[in-house]
Amino acid sequence: MSAEPRHGDRLLDRRIRTILRTVCSHYPDPTLESLLIEDVRTALGNDHVAWHSHELLDSLHCASIGRGERQIASAIDDLICWPVAKEVDHDSLEWMSDRIAHFGDPQIFESAVASSFLAPRWPVRDGLIPSAPFRFLERRIQVESLSGRAIALRHIGNHVATELPWVAGRLIVAGALDDVSELPSQEACRRWDLLQARVEGILLTMPRAPEVVWEVPALPATLEGQLFVDPDQQERHQRFILRGCEETPATAGRFRILVPLPIPSVSRKLLSRGFRSQNPPAIRWQEQPQRSLLAGRLHSDPLGLSAILQRMQAFNHVARSTVEIPWRNDWFHAEKSSLALWIASENSNPRRAIEVLKRNSSEPLRIPVIGIESSETEKAHRDAQKLILKISRRRGGGWDRLEELLRAAAISPRLLASTSERP
Repeated sequence: MSAEPRHGDRLLDRRIRTILRTVCSHYPDPTLESLLIEDVRTALGNDHVAWHSHELLDSLHCASIGRGERQIASAIDDLICWPVAKEVDHDSLEWMSDRIAHFGDPQIFESAVASSFLAPRWPVRDGLIPSAPFRFLERRIQVESLSGRAIALRHIGNHVATELPWVAGRLIVAGALDDVSELPSQEACRRWDLLQARVEGILLTMPRAPEVVWEVPALPATLEGQLFVDPDQQERHQRFILRGCEETPATAGRFRILVPLPIPSVSRKLLSRGFRSQNPPAIRWQEQPQRSLLAGRLHSDPLGLSAILQRMQAFNHVARSTVEIPWRNDWFHAEKSSLALWIASENSNPRRAIEVLKRNSSEPLRIPVIGIESSETEKAHRDAQKLILKISRRRGGGWDRLEELLRAAAISPRLLASTSERP
């Protein structure tokens, strides 16, 4: 194994060395590594330019050929120049997953190979963009309350930062704002401003940032020894929510308000005003079952199921790696409990897609757990969004119907294939 990077190494040297060690299955000879780095620096001619990774890869490829290191050059070819006709075989999938686990962040790897390798093989058929096959469509995490210890703000920010690279669609953060009304208003706003500013800063650095949703209960918890919510606490809670809807930039995420059913009159007034704000909240029944992982969505095309099968293998391989992965325990729990990791519309006829794929496959298929969402549930989601828009415009009315739709939208999808049914 080659020596570790020296403290005095320049940033460009460290970047070239990282790329070289990522490309090679084993660390190259230290002398050869130093010679290749020197060749790349000489070819570039300027140590102070922020060279793109593909430019460094091209120069490293030329340097490897120039020194007769065909194995390294071939490894670079395999990384960025695999022919479109070649399918994602099992060995290649394990190789990619190993790299993802090594980095602990899929974006670094994906950015290097998305356009040349990933896009032709993972078409847009399961709700995810082709260049993000190692990320989940939706993720929900539970964090500590912002109203607790003083360092909670830092811990929440760190937790969110480690989860964001693994999400393509939406990251839902629960728990952070549960007891925020127990703080004085000024302190609650100060902590929230610092937290959302940090999250916004992280999102702005991401090429394709997911949406961040902050769950907050419509009503604060009743204090110990009391039968009803303290009026002052209720007022602080509502002021905090309204301030978040009206002043929190959309780039830092938005609130999702969890409401009891029937919705109390005091919450209806809060929601009516929130729906008219510049960053309107989402709304959800607080008793609706919550999932920690949603890998993607399945449409009627059998190729979509083929992509899902490959993603399932990749997620399994990453979860079983020796590197600490933030979603590992939730993945194993979902797998053990046969929880739906992919959602299919009832109208897309996913059973037919599976039958077609089985008939055209030469090997037994390990079908992942797929949940089928009924057409009534889908319609309830759409109708609820339309009704919320009407409520925000006419400032009232339609609440009873909205409660019916929230209940209908909360119905869990039924399982298409459980673990025991997999061949």
